[in-house]
Amino acid sequence: MNDKKLKRNIFFSTIILFFLGVGFHFVYNLLNKAFIIGLIAPVNESVFEHLKLAIFPIFIWWTIFYLVKKDKFLIDKGRWFLGCFISIIISIMTILSIYYFVNCGLGKNIVIVDILSLYIALVLGQFTGYHIYKYIKEIDFLIAIGLVVIILVISIVLTINPPKLPLFEDKSTRTYGIYRCG
Repeated sequence: MNDKKLKRNIFFSTIILFFLGVGFHFVYNLLNKAFIIGLIAPVNESVFEHLKLAIFPIFIWWTIFYLVKKDKFLIDKGRWFLGCFISIIISIMTILSIYYFVNCGLGKNIVIVDILSLYIALVLGQFTGYHIYKYIKEIDFLIAIGLVVIILVISIVLTINPPKLPLFEDKSTRTYGIYRCG
């Protein structure tokens, strides 16, 4: 019974995460380009910055869900945050795969495909994360949360100090990262 309810929550989370991710797209500019907001929301139109549309909403959802529902669903925190980590990784890989297949492989730039790729990534990420949570035997909480923190920190560091690679370049402004360095 609890498993079906948990799975249903994971399904509905994809819709919530999609709208949260879309909202994250605009929040940096809406909040006057606040530095702290730029650490978790896209600061430009680079492919890398758009990964934050999945990374931080997923982390926020898994964390809040755990804090609110851990007793109701008897959630094991190590397995739960490993599921979070896997959800983030699968979402990143899916967004990048779709983007590069369509934009580089097919030579097309289709905005609706970019938007749909976020939802597809969230669905694949959430259900893979849930699968990992459900079927992994055991993992130490510190290892699981450590993996999540590593992804978050890498995302923040690469926003502040992005390498001069195409993944990090805003093609319209020819800039990189939060400081708009050319």
